[in-house]
Parts: sequence; structure tokens; C-alpha cells
Amino acid sequence: MDGLLPSCRSVLLLGEGNFSFARSLSQKLNPDVRVIATSFEEEAAVWKRENGRENVEALRERGVTCLFGVDATKIHVSPPLEGQSFDGIIFNFPHVPGKANIAKNRDLLRRFFQSCVVKLTPVGQVLVTLCNGQGGTPADQPQREKQNSWQVVDMATYGDLILTDTVSFQAGEYQEYSATGYRCCSNGQQVKRVRSNLLAVLAFNTAYFVK
Repeated sequence: MDGLLPSCRSVLLLGEGNFSFARSLSQKLNPDVRVIATSFEEEAAVWKRENGRENVEALRERGVTCLFGVDATKIHVSPPLEGQSFDGIIFNFPHVPGKANIAKNRDLLRRFFQSCVVKLTPVGQVLVTLCNGQGGTPADQPQREKQNSWQVVDMATYGDLILTDTVSFQAGEYQEYSATGYRCCSNGQQVKRVRSNLLAVLAFNTAYFVK
């Protein structure tokens, strides 16, 4: 994934669980890159996650800002992010809590794209990680009927964003990363899927920038 961020000077991470992905990514990025990692959960909830406190403390030692209680669909009005824009915005495994609901997850993506584009620099890129087959893109395997997918490309258009690239999420490249929760798979097989690289990173750029 970091290969999609070669010239980024600022990165915003959304939806962190125990901040293990943020910790791994920060170790791979140039130290000069400004990184802000956020969680929808409050700080006390993150502390209860395995290695949550340890990961946050390690990030802070590296100069990474960690924020809690940040709604990925409202970052354009989030006080801690006021006046800031980012070259890269990353949202891994967006999902609505509870039993999977395709319509609700589409709406989550739509509102996320509408919000994040406001915080994106003119040459910035949005990266979203989903289970393969979930997004409904031409690159997804297996292919699903459109009505049975999250229609991520269509949802991105609400933020004037278009799909420009897809790559496999290579979890093994992020040594500190451990998946938390059942964000992808209702049967609890998320970690198994992460290890078998059945995940896709989708890259989006603003439609008015891509020629």
C-alpha cells in the first residue's frame, strides 16, 4: 500500500482499531511525512484492545498524532483536523457495526467520500481497503452482481473521485499489523483472509485532476 504513497508529505489514517496498522505504516514512511492516525472509538475503548496502548505510545514517540472519537464521515467538520489537508487518506475495512448490511455500508462509503475530498490536497489520493469481491469493481474476484456489492466506485463519485488503481493488500509487509474485529467477514475469518492476501486496496483521485 505504501507504494501508492511515494510523494506524500501528509497522511491521514481513519478507522484504526488497535492502531497496529498505523504503527506499521509509520515505520515504512519517510520520517518527514506528517501522519495523523484516528479511531472512531474513544481512547478508553482503544486501551482495551490488544496492544492498543502500546501501539499508540509507540506512535507518539515517532511523532505521530493519535486522535480518538473521529467520525470518518465527518472529517470535514472535525475540530482537530480543522485547517489541515492531506496527500493521502487511508480507510481500511470501512464497515457499519453489527450485522452486515449492504445498503448501510454503501451509505457509509458515500458519506466518507463526500467528507474526505474536502480534506484532500489537489494531487492527493484516497486509499480504501476492502475484501476482494466486496467493492464491485472490475478488478474484484470473485465478481458479484452489482446489487450485491458495496458499489464503491459509484459511491466515490459523490465526492467527485474516480478509481485510478487497485493493488493487493500484502499484510505480511506490515509486521506490527494485526486485524481486529470482524470488519470484513461475518463468519470471523478476517485474519485468515488477511493472511491469504484476498484484500484489495482501491486508489481514488479527484475527477478534475485526472486527465
